[in-house]
Amino acid sequence: MEANLPFDSGRLLEKYHPDFAFAYGSGVFLEQAPKGSTQMDFVFGVQNPVEWHKKNLSQNRKDYSLVARTLGPATVASVQRTGAGIYYHSFVPFQDKEIKYGVISIDAIIDDLLNWTHLYVAGRLQKPVHILKHHPAIEEAMKKNLEKAMLVSLVLLPEEFTERQLFQTIISLSYLGDSRMQFGVDPGKVDRIVECQFARLQGMYHPLLDSRELLHVLLKKGEKYQKNNLGTQEYVYNFFPRELSSRVEKCNISSKDFGVHVKQALVEIVKSSSTAQTLKGLFSTGISRSIRYVQEKLERARIKD
Repeated sequence: MEANLPFDSGRLLEKYHPDFAFAYGSGVFLEQAPKGSTQMDFVFGVQNPVEWHKKNLSQNRKDYSLVARTLGPATVASVQRTGAGIYYHSFVPFQDKEIKYGVISIDAIIDDLLNWTHLYVAGRLQKPVHILKHHPAIEEAMKKNLEKAMLVSLVLLPEEFTERQLFQTIISLSYLGDSRMQFGVDPGKVDRIVECQFARLQGMYHPLLDSRELLHVLLKKGEKYQKNNLGTQEYVYNFFPRELSSRVEKCNISSKDFGVHVKQALVEIVKSSSTAQTLKGLFSTGISRSIRYVQEKLERARIKD
């Protein structure tokens, strides 16, 4: 995947030494780079958050808010574990650009990918990203995350649907209940991602659509797919991630309303993690940077409208 990185990613890895890293968001790919975008977004997976923050506080102290610098690495790592388990630094100067990077443990990434505990990093990785540093265990979990995203989406889709509708449903999973979307930040984001990333989404999900496992629950009819309603929901439920499964286990899987319950469960998962992450930003990035972040999001949404 061609990425719009305005600097040598190797130097970024040398500076921060993550065990896994990827770039994501609207500034990553050339055809999706928006007006008003001022920073690149990254996620760094690390094996030992306390030791990593200790080293990073020593080498890149200005990345942290005053409160975080005062309280130290153990407290920062403790705060990181709250919410969706990721700790963000915003508007960090790098070369002649600005970046935003989130730090999360390797174990937390794998847990979210497999179980959708927060559907936060898992949601990011259901969309096209640019991997900067690979990690075998994470990449295996990433494949299972894509499978779960597609299978869960089948419950939310009508009996017949197009490939575009499928991708729109997949992309929307991690935005359901997102507190930022409720404030009108880029309401057309889902459609924009699908439009700009359609070919990449095909590359990610076509192998799953063509898999033998789906042949008895999903049929291809010209330009549309058709669900076998006799068995789709029962089959798909067996592959639900743990967090979602636990929230709908008392619902009637064969009911026509099952998709409604699944959507509500997704809203609850995303709302909890996104709200916690928003509040955590006051500690991790400071009040002034948090205000600037929201202002830029709103301005970009206004430009796109």
